[in-house]
Amino acid sequence: MTRLKNKPTNPAIIAQSHARPIPSWALYLLCAIYLIPGLFDRDPWRHADLLHVGVMSAIAEGRTDWLTPLMGQVAVDLQYPTYWLGAAFISLLSPIGLDVAVAARIPFGLLLAACMALISSATFHLAQTPSARPLPLAFGGEPDTKSYAQSLANAAVLAFIACLGLLQLGHETTPEIIKLTGVCLLLWSMSACPTYPRRALIACTLALPLLVLSGSGWFTMLIGLICGLIGWKSNTRAVQRNAFYIVTITLLVSMASAHQGLLPLQVSAIHIAKILQWLRQLLWFLWPLWPLAAWTIWQWRHQFFRRHIALPASITLLAIFGSLFMGVADRTLLLSLPALAILAAFALPTMGRSTRSAIDWFSVLVFSISAFILWVIYASLHTGVPAQPAINIQRLIPGYSAPFQWWPLLLSVLVTAGWFALVRWRTAQHRSAIWKSLVLPASGISLNWFLLMTLCGHLLNQGQSLVPWIEKLQTTLSSAPTTPCIATQQLPMAFVAALEFHGKWRVDARQESANQSSCKILIAGVNISSGQRPLPIPKHWQLIATIQPPAERKGVTRIYQRFESGLVE
Repeated sequence: MTRLKNKPTNPAIIAQSHARPIPSWALYLLCAIYLIPGLFDRDPWRHADLLHVGVMSAIAEGRTDWLTPLMGQVAVDLQYPTYWLGAAFISLLSPIGLDVAVAARIPFGLLLAACMALISSATFHLAQTPSARPLPLAFGGEPDTKSYAQSLANAAVLAFIACLGLLQLGHETTPEIIKLTGVCLLLWSMSACPTYPRRALIACTLALPLLVLSGSGWFTMLIGLICGLIGWKSNTRAVQRNAFYIVTITLLVSMASAHQGLLPLQVSAIHIAKILQWLRQLLWFLWPLWPLAAWTIWQWRHQFFRRHIALPASITLLAIFGSLFMGVADRTLLLSLPALAILAAFALPTMGRSTRSAIDWFSVLVFSISAFILWVIYASLHTGVPAQPAINIQRLIPGYSAPFQWWPLLLSVLVTAGWFALVRWRTAQHRSAIWKSLVLPASGISLNWFLLMTLCGHLLNQGQSLVPWIEKLQTTLSSAPTTPCIATQQLPMAFVAALEFHGKWRVDARQESANQSSCKILIAGVNISSGQRPLPIPKHWQLIATIQPPAERKGVTRIYQRFESGLVE
């Protein structure tokens, strides 16, 4: 194959045989293996996941208002799309017997699947732009435009799945999935507007309010203006019209948000230690996409201001530097993943065989070893051989006992066998499809996530759930007087949500509750590692127990009981 020009600005040079899409059934199966584990058979994880499920449950059960949601009589961040979506599914599915946490989790799993579809479609449309098409070969044999675009679209989905940063945050019931959907809708709107102009307008009309109402006001304003600038520089009239519309909607939404106080900006101070922390976070959170994206920007540098590179690169840089100024926030960094996956896909037509082989063997080595470790932990928990993993787990969670179930074991065996079959298929002979270098990273991540949620799911649940803490509280309070309500001080909001969601107590989390509440029980949190001292406890309260949540080394909770003489009438 020879080039038509000595120094072409387009680095994509591939043959027709390389542009073969992934079989639909295989791609859907991989997405299902990634999406379904974590939806069922687990409690909400502590911190943000539990807090949001608690608020959704309170709204659905009528314990708080839809417009001004409270948790423990304390106002929570107004992130309406998240709360309303979860509460609506709880109201719809819990009456038929579905667990409340599962009902709240289902729409967010569907949104993550929608993000994958939007990333695929956005890449498909960008790859068909004239500047993104592969170079024609001197004697013919270059791929047709649609086959090439479909291959890159499949590769972008694989890249998205392969990213380490998506694993936990992508399976939580939090506003980040709503924000991720908004970014994907905006990417698709800017990519598909020449083909589907009306649908593109609808997509951006939905995307921008979703981002603002989910707590990303300043990010929304900046991403809208960036899309407007890129569209204004485009030679395509449909893209220019869409960009003008996006800027108009951005300004209207921003003005309305500023009027309602929905544009908070908390920029943290930047120093050397924070920059080093940010760089370390980038290395692992964006792996393995950042090396591929960097390769894309270098190889396509002469096309940098074309839409297929400028659009995803600008959004990626906005989210990456936004995370630095917002206190090294991984939840802000998550918003870069859709654009980063598109950039990673455009690296594949320019990579040499040695680079692709290095990615393959690195993936085989790393993911096979990590899967082996999960199997060793499972064997140790159920057979005692080897003994050390079970001993280590007992140190972290004293008294832990793993239940045995057949179906997780059977499914894990099948998925592990599928991994080895895929490795054999990939390494047995040279495969020419351009997406082949991302098959093993995406499948390896999916394999380990599946094994973690099946073989070690109960163990992970014990470490991430607050149900064991609630059970300890119930045991402690079983001898206390009837406790219709519990007051709290210095207790994280996730723990307050656990008291309401798991414990079914009425909670008063206001700081003045110890003085003014009529509750007979007070729970105070203390962070041991920071040397934090508990708030002064008023008179008429007596310490009755100190409890440390399972797998929690940084904090303890102290339980106080009010003297009868101190009861508020």
